[in-house]
Amino acid sequence: YPLFGFDPSRSSINPSEHALGAGSVAYLTRLWRISLPETVDSMAIELANVPGRSGRGTLFVTTLRGITLSLDASTGRVLWRVNGPRGARMAGYQITNATPAGDPSGQWIYAASPDGRIHKLRSADGREAPGWPVKVTLHAQDEKIGSALNLVGSTLLVGMGGYIGDFGHYQGKVVAIDTQTRALQVFNAMCSDKPVLLAEVSGNSPYCPAVRSAVWARAGAVVDSSPASPTRNMVFVATGNGDF
Repeated sequence: YPLFGFDPSRSSINPSEHALGAGSVAYLTRLWRISLPETVDSMAIELANVPGRSGRGTLFVTTLRGITLSLDASTGRVLWRVNGPRGARMAGYQITNATPAGDPSGQWIYAASPDGRIHKLRSADGREAPGWPVKVTLHAQDEKIGSALNLVGSTLLVGMGGYIGDFGHYQGKVVAIDTQTRALQVFNAMCSDKPVLLAEVSGNSPYCPAVRSAVWARAGAVVDSSPASPTRNMVFVATGNGDF
């Protein structure tokens, strides 16, 4: 289960799942329980092909303040832990609700941190890939990575909005990161004619006076992957607030 909703279209259907069904769900029992260092307000993902794990399931989860943990799916044992912000000074309200995304190769996962950065972590040990993390906002104190990350081929889609209380100079955006080159493409929900990361202060370029729209839904950017669909490979997002 490498993504929120299993696949880029968020179908929430795993075609390889044959054990769980209407006749077996009543027999589910809890195998383990562990205490996490912080609250998690997102979904865990699972990879079955992490190098060195011999096909054993491995879970990955990110806490509100950006700690990403790897867990043994059978026992709950913590395999590694990475503190996302890494020394950045953050206000108490700065959090992330973004579910990580697993690379189909099983070698990498992508995780968000509340300092406005996306990390590419080696699934086996949590080590950061060279050149990462990648910054997806110029004012992380206003713009929140709240939606689940999505991965289509080598493109990582990041949805952003604002924090509780609707304050600050946020526009809401989708940032597409080329996971091989780290190149960015940006769609801003406000001032969409400016396809770049926007400045916070008037007079700095590029600047957008319109504020407080948001890509806020849990699913974030959803990609139509239906083979016969006329909108195949198009990206869909829901926005809230703003003038439009």
